[in-house]
This record gives sequence, C-alpha cells and structure tokens, in this order.
Amino acid sequence: TDINHDLDIEIINVYSIFDKNTSLKLQSILLSIGESYEACKLLIDRLLQFLSIEGIRGRLQILNPNIVIEDSQDIVTHYENFYDVKFNPRLKLNLYMHLSLMIERMIMNHTSSDNLIKKMAMTSQERDFFTLSNGIFKPIEKKFNIEIQPYEIELIYQLIKDFIKNKN
Repeated sequence: TDINHDLDIEIINVYSIFDKNTSLKLQSILLSIGESYEACKLLIDRLLQFLSIEGIRGRLQILNPNIVIEDSQDIVTHYENFYDVKFNPRLKLNLYMHLSLMIERMIMNHTSSDNLIKKMAMTSQERDFFTLSNGIFKPIEKKFNIEIQPYEIELIYQLIKDFIKNKN
C-alpha cells in the first residue's frame, strides 16, 4: 500500500522497486549511504526471487516453489545471455511466475496441445527463438519428464519479443 505522510523520509512501496525509476532511486539511496553497486543489485534480485516465490506458492499444487523458481531463473538467464540483454525486474517477475506455472501445467497435463504454431508463417527471428527455446528447455523437460508445447514457447516469445528485437 502506498503511504501518504508528512515525514522527511523516503518511503518506497516494495512492488514499485520493479519499476525502473523506483529501482534507480533505491539504488541511489543505498549507494549514497555506502552500499556497493553489487549489494544493491543483489538486494533487488533477492526481493524479486522472494516475491516470485510468494506469488506462486498458493498457485502451485505439486511443485516446490523454491525449486521451480530456480529453474525459471536459469531459463531467463539463458535468454538474457543469448540475446545479450538484461530484462527489467518487472518482466523477470512475470517470466518467473509464468514459467513456474507453465512447468506445473505441463506436468499435470501430458497431452499434446492442439494449438500448433504455423512455422511457415514465422519470421526468421521467431524461428530462431523456437530453436533456441527448444535447447533451453531440454534440461527442464528431462528433469520433469515433460514436453514444452509450442504454444507455451509462443507465449514466452510474446512476453519478451520487444526486448530481443534485432539483438541477434
């Protein structure tokens, strides 16, 4: 909840930390009191992980949120490394939650999706993304004995496409 006050102190809503301007403001405050840049980044990363776990804890039925969030973080890191980008914290939170819930959906529903993606209509960037994603998801597919459906990869692409355009 946002707090209205007449105090001479900065109050930051924890969810606002994922907005770029608020994140930079927090970083500036922490740097001004002697924290290192690395410590600021670590704090925001840990808050992101905590809020992701808490956000999915009540939604997951069979998976341990601590484990599946780590797997989701690895997937997001692979995308960031391949495309040489840093996703903003809000997008990461969205991706962590989506990926975690997607993995559980795939475990609970082993049937193949009827939502086939028409590969002929894809751009070269979309085809490359699907090829990359198939590789990124192989360890998860083996670990959980699942198959990530093309429809799910398309949803991930829609979430991050604006961040990866013209990056490869």
